[in-house]
Amino acid sequence: MTEDAPTTTGKSEADDFELTSNAPDTPLRRWGVVSVAPSEHLIVYRRGQLDPALCGQGGRFFKRPSDTYVAIPTTLKEVCFQANQITADNVDVRIRGMVLYRIADPVRIHRLINFTRRQQAEAKLARVIADMCRSTAKWLVANMDLAECNRRRKEEIAAILRREVEGVVSESWGVEIVTIDVQDVYIQDDALFTSMQAAFKAEQSRLASLAQLESRQSLERRRLESERALEETRQALALEKSRRDADLKMAQLALARKKDEAEFSRNQQRTEQAAALAQQEALAEQALRREAAAAALELARLKTAAMALLSDEEIRVLRARLAAEDSAGRASLERLFLTESLPALAETVGKSLEQSKMVVYQGEGGGPVPMALSAVLDVLQERLAGIA
Repeated sequence: MTEDAPTTTGKSEADDFELTSNAPDTPLRRWGVVSVAPSEHLIVYRRGQLDPALCGQGGRFFKRPSDTYVAIPTTLKEVCFQANQITADNVDVRIRGMVLYRIADPVRIHRLINFTRRQQAEAKLARVIADMCRSTAKWLVANMDLAECNRRRKEEIAAILRREVEGVVSESWGVEIVTIDVQDVYIQDDALFTSMQAAFKAEQSRLASLAQLESRQSLERRRLESERALEETRQALALEKSRRDADLKMAQLALARKKDEAEFSRNQQRTEQAAALAQQEALAEQALRREAAAAALELARLKTAAMALLSDEEIRVLRARLAAEDSAGRASLERLFLTESLPALAETVGKSLEQSKMVVYQGEGGGPVPMALSAVLDVLQERLAGIA
């Protein structure tokens, strides 16, 4: 059976580290059934030799008086360490860090540390790990200034600490380093810390003022950009309206020009038609004038011919009358004129008209023939009146 022992939970403290442990310090049994918790690894020596068949995580066996066993915890352990060091810029700082580890190879670690008293063994292992972290941290801080310590504590210091410590405890002791973290960097000098805080606060206040100024400038810049964009939009709209108005005016001018051109073309056509008509009328009037002149000339010629014929006939009639006066009276003279002189006169006029070129001219006289006949009749009437 397993002997029950009280479980202790507390802190094993040294000068510059502390170990949080929940492992009970259980006394070993001399004989009987021995069993360990699932979070413990059982290691058994029988007849002075390690018996692998009886070893194991959460193992159980019957202990003989000559057997030796030990239970090694494999749970996670946390050790916090602190280290004082002067930085490269002569500032006294105190670094506080944390190491999280577990025993990964119990067979290897139990040969280096006696786990018969578990709490003492765990404290020793924690002290060794903390000392390694402190020494490495001191070396790192001594080669950095304060600003670098604050800025690089997460990146470089913790990474270098883990690499240095893990290279020793993991390969040689069988301890797995889960993580190493540098939690705080304290300034030991309160006056320096206060002045740095004041400078930091002033810097933060300056940054806050700059941020507010930049925010106001950004808002003002955005407002100006908005106003500029709005003004550009307005100008663009005004320009577009002006362009459209100009296009409309150009279209109106083009339409008016087309109307003017069409009107000018119509006026020109009317003028040309009027000129052509006037020219045709002038040509027609000239032709009429020429025809009238030709007709007048022909009439004059006919009159002249008729006058000549009448003169000849008159002379002949006169001669005949003179000859007839001697033998006849007035009646006989008229019969003689109508039977002899008038046919002869008509024959003469007809021959004269056959030899002349006739031009038909519609006027008040009705034409050259009626005019000629009228002229002959007038002459005859005058002759008859003279005879009477």
